[in-house]
Amino acid sequence: MAARLHYQFHDIAVPLGTFFIGRGAECQLALDDPMVSRKHAALRVYAGSAVVEDLGSRNGVFLNGVRIDKSEPLRDGDLIRIGSQDLSFYENEDSHPLSSERATRATRREMQIAEMRAPDPDDASEQTSVATTSMAPLGPRSSSGLAIIGGVADKALALGRADEAERILQRSLGDILSRAEKGEIDADLAERAGGYAVRLAAGTGRGVWVDYAFQLYTALGTLLPARIVDELYAAVRKVKATDKSVLRAYTARLREAAPAYGPAERFVLQRIEGFERWAP
Repeated sequence: MAARLHYQFHDIAVPLGTFFIGRGAECQLALDDPMVSRKHAALRVYAGSAVVEDLGSRNGVFLNGVRIDKSEPLRDGDLIRIGSQDLSFYENEDSHPLSSERATRATRREMQIAEMRAPDPDDASEQTSVATTSMAPLGPRSSSGLAIIGGVADKALALGRADEAERILQRSLGDILSRAEKGEIDADLAERAGGYAVRLAAGTGRGVWVDYAFQLYTALGTLLPARIVDELYAAVRKVKATDKSVLRAYTARLREAAPAYGPAERFVLQRIEGFERWAP
């Protein structure tokens, strides 16, 4: 059988035989992702079938949202998650690129998988404020929760479905904020969470996500990355209301550290202070 992988905006032919995926240069598909092992997974394509196999990776291989522990058969449209990367598998006998209909089916499948993991927005126990949203630990998989569902949320945002993306991301972002307050996250995860919050603010018009970005970096006691500051200036024009007390608490904490800032950091601080004039 002929087979193909759809990865980001690439359509990749997978020939008969073994096709390795990982971070190593020896792999046919090399993924630049710290969550991916050097030789992470293998696709084995035969005359009439194909399977995916985890090669003992640290972070595992997920097939349609379920972590696999042995070789699993692949079917047309299956979603493979390796590290934080999503790949869609297609049987494609005539080796043509994916049709738009297939791509739409794949996106719908990815969203269905994420919905099973996301909280029910109609559950009375869910709060409207991000700061009070289900902050309890989510179990051993929670540390990689954002990586697992982030790609699905990206697709929802790209399709203009910000409410869908919010439902997918809400619980993971809440968990990250809780862990930030305990000093349990690093700068890379914070930047990724902050970036999603800003995109949700712009897409949904909810100022609570602007507040989230400030709360997150207040907990860390560090400056927002300049990239996120730029995106925040665009997002605040689209939101209805923010809690300026959250911003004031953040800028007050930053001013305590300001004497140690260099010129570039002082410029970022000035831009953050400027939000008080712009934020609704």
